[in-house]
Amino acid sequence: MKAYGLQSGTTIDTTKKYVAIIIAVGHAAFLNLDYDSMLIENGVLFDVKGVLEMDRVDGRL
Repeated sequence: MKAYGLQSGTTIDTTKKYVAIIIAVGHAAFLNLDYDSMLIENGVLFDVKGVLEMDRVDGRL
């Protein structure tokens, strides 16, 4: 991921605004976060694990 200038983490700063958020784990700690408040306008929420409701995400596997 370094080649693309990306970094992953085990925590999320809920005070920042993100262009995209990728949910790649199904941990309970991530299920009830207010992702809309953390995304910039037209930001993308992608749910790899399929743990969030479809109406909350922009895409999923």
